[in-house]
Amino acid sequence: MANHHTGIATIDALLADAPETVNTCGNRSRQVFYRADRYMFDVGLDCERWTAFDSALDDRCHGVWVNKVERRVLHYFEGDLYLIEADSAETYDTEIEALCNFYEPAPAAILIDETTATSSTKTAPSCSSIRLEPPSASPSSNPPPPERKPEMPRRNVYEMNYARLEKLLGEPPQNLQPDRAYRFRASGFMDLVVERLPDCEETGRPVLSLCHYFTLNGDLCQDPEMTVRVSVPRDGRHGMIEALSFQQAVPPVYQVVYPQPGRFYPHLKRELNAFLGYWLRNLEQQGHRRSEPA
Repeated sequence: MANHHTGIATIDALLADAPETVNTCGNRSRQVFYRADRYMFDVGLDCERWTAFDSALDDRCHGVWVNKVERRVLHYFEGDLYLIEADSAETYDTEIEALCNFYEPAPAAILIDETTATSSTKTAPSCSSIRLEPPSASPSSNPPPPERKPEMPRRNVYEMNYARLEKLLGEPPQNLQPDRAYRFRASGFMDLVVERLPDCEETGRPVLSLCHYFTLNGDLCQDPEMTVRVSVPRDGRHGMIEALSFQQAVPPVYQVVYPQPGRFYPHLKRELNAFLGYWLRNLEQQGHRRSEPA
């Protein structure tokens, strides 16, 4: 495969919140608007780390076709990594543009079967392109670069949202008691009410409701409410939470990620988990604290 330019395109919904372009270690940085609020970045990474990576042998990878070429996709960091190689800067930019154009929101009518999702799911709405230039030749008299300490894998969006929710609650989410409402208050902001619902029938995992309520004509209305499914930490792995549904009263909106067991809407799975992360960060910044009794 060509090796003039080697890169990794990071598809990361959380980058939609990035306020500005990034320039790391003097590498040039550019900003490209994608769907009005997405950004594309060029930053530096350790090329050797990815040269040694064999995506074909990693069970976190799956294939996806982009611009008539199958790419290997690695579920990593907060998004997915797309391994890219091109024989020129122009071809590299074309590949990045093709990735961005390829990932448009899926129509609501499209359902993905979880048993085949690894070969067909379109994921992530925003792109962060990371260009890796070939290492320049250096005189043999130069000292070797210092050894890099092995990096710990960063948590994905589900694991990060679990950590945010655990911090907000002050205890692991799965420890909340059923048939009880937990209220969280912050001065000047709407209260947050958290409740444990019946466990998921399909998986047996805990399900929670997170909701802001307001009163309209004497009725309690959601603004909004999300339900999430909790995966308990085990075997040295982080806990995770996954968005299941979103609803609000005005205007009326109701969205569900899994309309049938084993099938899901990929665009809702992507967007609602990204929104959940944004919401949890907002709650933390607003200073919500548990108030007893609920």
